[in-house]
Amino acid sequence: MSANIARLAARTKEMGVTLRPHIKTAKSLEIVRRLVSSGSNSFTVSTLAEAEALAGAGITDVLYALDIAPQTLPRVAQLRRGGCNVSLILDSKAQTDSVSIYSLHTGDPISTLL
Repeated sequence: MSANIARLAARTKEMGVTLRPHIKTAKSLEIVRRLVSSGSNSFTVSTLAEAEALAGAGITDVLYALDIAPQTLPRVAQLRRGGCNVSLILDSKAQTDSVSIYSLHTGDPISTLL
């Protein structure tokens, strides 16, 4: 695993791209720490619990890679208030509308990818 992490870090550096590992399979802060020590500072998650665990470990750049339910936006806002820049992937007009309305209401423009 360590060799794979090192090889991946070297390859992404060589290519000039940012590595944003998805932690849904590993679900391990120890693996996250190893990735951080190799230069990764941005991560992708499938659950807000994963995002909260990363934020608790000091990670400040997280991409939530699943549909976001409007009722979970307060958890995203709480993470953002705590210093974790959570970005969302949106794939429908309904999601875009709910995030836009929430962001306008709270004054916190949540970063999104469409």
